[in-house]
Amino acid sequence: MRVLLINPPVTISDKDYYEDIGFLPPLGLAYLAGAAAERGDTVEVIDCLGICPMPAKTDGESVRCGMAADEIVKRVNNFQPDVVGITCPYTANASDALEAARLVKDECSRRTPVIMGGSHASTNPGTVLSNENVDFVAVGEGEGVLTDFCFALEKGGSPVGIPGLVSLGGDGELVGERSRPRIRDLDSLPLPRRDLLPMAEYFRFQQLHKERINNMRIPKTTLITSRGCPENCVFCASRCTWGRSWVGRSAESVVDEIEKLVRDYGVREVDFLDDSMSVSRSRLQTMCELMIDKKLDVKWTTPNGIAIWSLDEDILKLMKKAGCYRLTFGIESGNTETLAFIRKRYTYDHARKIITYANRVGLWTVGTLIIGFPYETREQMEDTIDFAIDSNLDMAVFYCAAPFPGTDLYDICVKEGIEVPDYTSLMIGGVRSVNLDAGQIESVREEANSRFIKNLSRRPWKLLGKIRNLEDFRFVLRVGTYGLKLLRTPSGEKSTTAFLYADKKKRGQ
Repeated sequence: MRVLLINPPVTISDKDYYEDIGFLPPLGLAYLAGAAAERGDTVEVIDCLGICPMPAKTDGESVRCGMAADEIVKRVNNFQPDVVGITCPYTANASDALEAARLVKDECSRRTPVIMGGSHASTNPGTVLSNENVDFVAVGEGEGVLTDFCFALEKGGSPVGIPGLVSLGGDGELVGERSRPRIRDLDSLPLPRRDLLPMAEYFRFQQLHKERINNMRIPKTTLITSRGCPENCVFCASRCTWGRSWVGRSAESVVDEIEKLVRDYGVREVDFLDDSMSVSRSRLQTMCELMIDKKLDVKWTTPNGIAIWSLDEDILKLMKKAGCYRLTFGIESGNTETLAFIRKRYTYDHARKIITYANRVGLWTVGTLIIGFPYETREQMEDTIDFAIDSNLDMAVFYCAAPFPGTDLYDICVKEGIEVPDYTSLMIGGVRSVNLDAGQIESVREEANSRFIKNLSRRPWKLLGKIRNLEDFRFVLRVGTYGLKLLRTPSGEKSTTAFLYADKKKRGQ
């Protein structure tokens, strides 16, 4: 079978555009490619973002990033696929994924089956399947679904009935079994087929923008050490895809993959994109010890966040020694009532202790915070801003709460009569709460960014605590330069996303 996998272009808010969007390899598709290739299929991946990451203006509020439509059509027709898989991980970019499906159907072949997967598709299969250009949705992990699908087509049978694969019946109802047993042995999966991705383009783009401060070294790439998260945060849709179970790869397989990245691509920095990589302390400890024992000279970060409640001084010290230089913590709120509403299980005393010690050993500390939950008052939002400032974080990233379908936050908003716009509008901002309208919440977010940055500017000596060597010194200079740039930027235009990847999981998906 000829299997084509597509990472579609994206349309994002002009205000949220950040230059490093082009070098995040679609690891999910690379894993699917590995599974299909192991089955014996001929596989190609079209990463529309990686090949053409620069934006093209579409209107006054948004930009389109990625390969042009005519080039996508040309690539699809040249490959002549038997099946096309399209990833749709983010609700905010669902329209882009559906447009890619339209191109496949209208410009290439209506007979070619199109499967859509990813977090948004898994959470909202009915909505996705209501589009005439999508034939099937793969819910959750896709490796087994894709290989079973190809086997069924190869044998001339029907794919209907494959666990994890759904479609629409004649009456408009979902057909198929949405649940599929989780893969418990992630080490059994083939490594992601990065050789099918435009790795040289990612690295070239990094070189062109090497003065950006969101990485210490280049070349940099991404890696996943686990799947899922055992937590139950009200705003997060991760559990809609994975359930509330966490499955980790072995420490040995992770370190072997890092060694391969260094050997094959000269990688010098890695972003671990797990939802929660520290669930198993013993695994994390072994991973760090192996990296140290093997003398892997690789820097690494956790841009999607790491559970602050799972950390202590000993593990932080080990992580630093193993190459970690920046941690992102999902603080989310500085108000105890809101924290309980979110269902976070750390204490503020513990959070302050961890942030303080991480700073002391030279780790950069980033906190993600969310304001505008349905029952929050202005005073409670102020608590969040105050905590971000008083906790001594190096950087805080503030989001407006956005209730994406499939989350408990969405259900609460519906219950309270809070109108939730369609997903294409949610990429611009959040929604109103019981107490404030959306514009007021956005104003608080802008105020939070401004206050945090101004407070940082009064403590420039804090950066000196990060310096342990010449490389650290150079990185501090870059961070300081970017901080000065922020101070010269009008308050309404300030953005902190250049310091870490804009983590859409924090806003729901």
